[in-house]
Amino acid sequence: MTAIAAAFTLVTGGTASAAGAYYHCNPGYWGIWCSPALADLNVHSGGPGTGYPTAFVIPKGSDVQLICYTEGQSINGDNLWIQVNEGAQYVTDYYVGTGSAADLKAHVNHC
Repeated sequence: MTAIAAAFTLVTGGTASAAGAYYHCNPGYWGIWCSPALADLNVHSGGPGTGYPTAFVIPKGSDVQLICYTEGQSINGDNLWIQVNEGAQYVTDYYVGTGSAADLKAHVNHC
């Protein structure tokens, strides 16, 4: 299966593999990777945790832009959070199809 077909399968309802799913969601700008939202994602403004206000929701199956990652509140044992906008807006990595922490760190810079 090609990478494009694998990414399409993940975005349309498949599950993430151990290696994660990374693809360029903006072909005009190759510097940003995306992975699929595996659940509806609350985007928290201000910091990496559920104690920060929810700015909006990214629907399950949507592209999640992976601007950078940081550490924050642990969700089911995963303390990595992904910045999704240029501002301080974050989603938990736990519900994004990035695979392992090592896979995320290999694709995305630390904030």
